[in-house]
This record gives sequence, structure tokens and C-alpha cells, in this order.
Amino acid sequence: MALTGVHVECGTSIVYGNSTLFSVIWSETIAVPGTTTQAAPVGPFNGNLIFRISAPTAAEVYVAAGIAPDSTVAVSTNANNARAHLAANELRDIAAKEGFKVNASAA
Repeated sequence: MALTGVHVECGTSIVYGNSTLFSVIWSETIAVPGTTTQAAPVGPFNGNLIFRISAPTAAEVYVAAGIAPDSTVAVSTNANNARAHLAANELRDIAAKEGFKVNASAA
């Protein structure tokens, strides 16, 4: 079955030798447009707190991460609306901070 929404995993990553190890804390699939209901948790953590984001298989999307993220803003003025473009079926890691959520919109 093709992924129709944006899938978000929140977790930690550490570099171990030549590998990057990822440990999931929570995951959620959101509709486009949409925002995660869960936020990045409060630490302390072993490793870096990140969002691992999978774009839908048939569509490009913009994503933003922040306390009140808005991926629809074309010109970024702050961290909440600095967006990244994901091509169809792309997987990307984005740095997270405690309390951050992810927002996605159509490209």
C-alpha cells in the first residue's frame, strides 16, 4: 500500500563507528496538510533528538519543525516556518528540540 500521508518518527540518533543508530521514541502518520499531535519529548537523551520524515510516494511536500510549525510560508522569518522540501518517497532526518512538532503541506 502506498503511503498517502507524511510519516514522522521522533527519536534519537548516535554515531557508532561508521554507522548512525536510530532509536524511535514515537511515530505518527499525518495527513497533508497537517501537524503532528505529538511533540518531541523532554530529555535527557543519549544522542541527538531528531525527526525522521518520510514523504508520500506520489507527492512532494514541504515540512517545518517548531513549537508552532507552518510549512506554508514561502519566505522564512523564524524557526517555526523554515521549511524543507521533500521529493516523493524521500526520507529525511531533521533536528528536533524539546516541544517541537512537525507540519506538512503540499508542494
